[in-house]
Amino acid sequence: MRVGVLNCGMSVLFRCRVDDRLLAKARCVTEALGTDPAEAFRMFLTEMVRTQRLPLALSLKGEGELEKKRRNEILRGLDDSEGW
Repeated sequence: MRVGVLNCGMSVLFRCRVDDRLLAKARCVTEALGTDPAEAFRMFLTEMVRTQRLPLALSLKGEGELEKKRRNEILRGLDDSEGW
């Protein structure tokens, strides 16, 4: 993933490369929620700053959480890539 940051006055334009199929699927989800991927990312950053942690449950294995193998299967299905 390549990330770029451009200062545009009071706000910053944050750019990163994302697989087009993954972005299309993300758009479907965010549209169903009444928002868009850019706003979802702003919400992600806001929650990260507010809580001082990533707003995700990351785990190799835990009660009520996905096992690593199942998580990887889901991720493979999302972007149809063999790179996992």
